[in-house]
Amino acid sequence: MNMTESIAETEDLALKRPLFFAALIAVLLLSSATRIINVSGWPLWTDEAWSIWAAHDLPLDEVINRLAADRHPPAYFIALNLWSSVAGDSRLALRFVNILAGVLTVAVTYRIGAATFGRRAGLYGALFLSVLSLPVYYSQEVRHYGWLTLAVALMSLTFLRVLKRPTRGRLIVYALSVAFMLYTQYLGVLLLAVQGVYSLLFWRAEVRIKVRMVSAWVLAGLLIVPWGVVMAGHLANLLGSGGLSNYPERYASTLDNLIDVPNLLFDGQLALLGGAYLIGVYGLICEWRERRAGNAPARTAGGELLTSRHTAYVVLGGAGLYAAMFVVNNWIGLLAPRGMVFLMPLLVVVCGAGIARLREAQPRLILAGAALAAIVGTYTPPQPRIAADAVAAQIAAGASAGDLVILEMDWDNYTLDYEMRQFGVNADVFLTWRKKDYRDPDAPGLFSAEPLFSRFRRIWAVHWLQPPEMLDRLMAGADGYRLARWIDVPLGDQWGTRFEDNTATVALFERVNAEGEIARFDKRFILHDALFDTSSMPGETVVVDLWWSALEPAALDYSAGVYLLDESGTVVAQDDAAMGDRATSQWAVDELTFDRHPLILPADLPPGQYDLAVSVYWYADPQPLPTDGGPLAVVGAVEINAG
Repeated sequence: MNMTESIAETEDLALKRPLFFAALIAVLLLSSATRIINVSGWPLWTDEAWSIWAAHDLPLDEVINRLAADRHPPAYFIALNLWSSVAGDSRLALRFVNILAGVLTVAVTYRIGAATFGRRAGLYGALFLSVLSLPVYYSQEVRHYGWLTLAVALMSLTFLRVLKRPTRGRLIVYALSVAFMLYTQYLGVLLLAVQGVYSLLFWRAEVRIKVRMVSAWVLAGLLIVPWGVVMAGHLANLLGSGGLSNYPERYASTLDNLIDVPNLLFDGQLALLGGAYLIGVYGLICEWRERRAGNAPARTAGGELLTSRHTAYVVLGGAGLYAAMFVVNNWIGLLAPRGMVFLMPLLVVVCGAGIARLREAQPRLILAGAALAAIVGTYTPPQPRIAADAVAAQIAAGASAGDLVILEMDWDNYTLDYEMRQFGVNADVFLTWRKKDYRDPDAPGLFSAEPLFSRFRRIWAVHWLQPPEMLDRLMAGADGYRLARWIDVPLGDQWGTRFEDNTATVALFERVNAEGEIARFDKRFILHDALFDTSSMPGETVVVDLWWSALEPAALDYSAGVYLLDESGTVVAQDDAAMGDRATSQWAVDELTFDRHPLILPADLPPGQYDLAVSVYWYADPQPLPTDGGPLAVVGAVEINAG
């Protein structure tokens, strides 16, 4: 039995439709599971947050303007804008746009494999695409590379169908797929170039048929003209910023990376999947030899051709294109994970063909099962990201609606801004890094937060990586601000080696009346100032910040009580805690000390005006220190609004 007859036999076995259909559904369900499970478990990274800034909760014309200024085509971002207006801006909702595209890519990959190598090969290829880290991750990221992978897969499928039978309808669909790619991410033109070379040089078709193919490219070009008009004013920016190339996190074209990069694509399973790929290529060579010898190609039980004459395109568009990218990479850097993920459908199809060509079922299952187990057990998101959720949690734990948050986090300003919204921070947020041209690090900033200082009494300064301009000004006492709290938040070990700084600073500053005096407590303590929101809602937390000094050394460690009193003087909310971060017995005389008390309001608190009062006491003495002849000092009022 020759190779072709063996493949035909295995293909006929694959056509036991109920079982095969169930296996295909299982693969699609697996692809959905790998993309959805834990998709909300890790924070956004820099470019994801930029995508949200560019596309979320904006008029479409503003989305177009932001994209044109940053060279990105609009298809994915418009979809993100429309989807988020319906589904919201949770991590799952925003990432679902790509999750759906990823599952569709798996289905299209199956069709490419079925059209070129047979249904069994398509099934194995789809299985690998369902679990490999690179396609899984870029099906989760809030970026357009998942859509690019879908676009080039559709482009390959429609291209193969045109090669098989170039009808007008198929040419139009192919042109639409090319336009979809161009509206999604320009990097797909590399595969379009492969299609151009293949169809013009290797496609055995009459000249008039090839002219039709050219007309499809012309149609796709006409469809992209509207975006070209928009981009015309930004052409210099596009070319000056590297165009399609010079991706960050890219690999150099070295001998070591000649193996390391494919190993990355195959999740460290180069021996297994690379071996399957070589078996697939060997089978193609055998098939081509049989065709040249005049042997008729094998057919399935249904009369369908088992293999296509155009399997060479799948190899050229996968491994062939990777080799070309590797060669030119040192001049126009292309080898980065995000720049190679679109190669995966054509790569895994040949891997699937290699496994499908094994004669016995047992070796096929062992090889596929071993690769599947190894891949699933090693998945990690390939894109580094800071622990922006941990920073946002620190701010959310203490920020109030009347506060100002100043972000000095470089490109990750957008990341932290998004994560703070997810944690419910409703303070005003100011991003200090905006530039006249944000791609030019030497360009002067358009805005300074300093004019805002006089409008707020509490400011959170969050800093990492960029020069701490606003943080330094606040530390120097600008507008009378004093440091209340300083929190260092670890961002992850990877940043220590990359930027020599793996810690973000979260600092709270307050504009304090240090010379003021609200109350004295038994000639021992002075309450200089009290900062709190003067209006709130039932069930919310009123953060009360007190600033103290000691008139004499304290022998005991005192506590402060903060109370919300109704009109009859009844306590409706209360917080008791030690005064400040250090025990009062360690205070120096006249040292200004910060003391925070979160006051949790009852959910059923009636609307109205309530007095805010403070007491000082030692835990073993039931009598508070006297102030103004009584146990409590009223420091202000809080208006409770109807829920």
